[in-house]
Amino acid sequence: MITRLEHLNSAQQSDVLSLIAAAADRDGVPPVAEHVLLHLRHGGDKEDSHFIAEREGKIVGYAHLDLTDQVEGPSAEVVVHPDFRNQGVGNSLIKELLRTAGTSLRLWSHGDLPGAKNIAVSNGFTRTRTVIQMRRSLGDPIPELDASIPIRSFLVGIDDAEWISL
Repeated sequence: MITRLEHLNSAQQSDVLSLIAAAADRDGVPPVAEHVLLHLRHGGDKEDSHFIAEREGKIVGYAHLDLTDQVEGPSAEVVVHPDFRNQGVGNSLIKELLRTAGTSLRLWSHGDLPGAKNIAVSNGFTRTRTVIQMRRSLGDPIPELDASIPIRSFLVGIDDAEWISL
């Protein structure tokens, strides 16, 4: 059963946060963005909605729907507890999101996981954006730079067009 809520009570918040932690532990990547966690804990925009999927009184799936972007359209993030994956929970959540937000809905996926790709494609979504995070430990030694590669700061009036083309 899928339920749409404007706000989660403290028990629901706790259950959803536990579900998110279980998914992060299994997948090695947080399943939702930081702003979703903040909305869960502290409330969000009045246009936001929470969707919970329950089985036998237990929350096994969660979706956050953000209807505030008037330019790009609505966006959502979905997470299913690892023990309940491949049982139609994610598909049911996405179908409900589409009923609520319409076909302009955008789904965010974290970690580029095969299951997320498969369910998105099976519901008619295509990849339109990829966010790549690059990191290095501050404790590692600084590598030698190739002297043939110039490195300088941005120059206004010179680099503008190249920067915008990115």
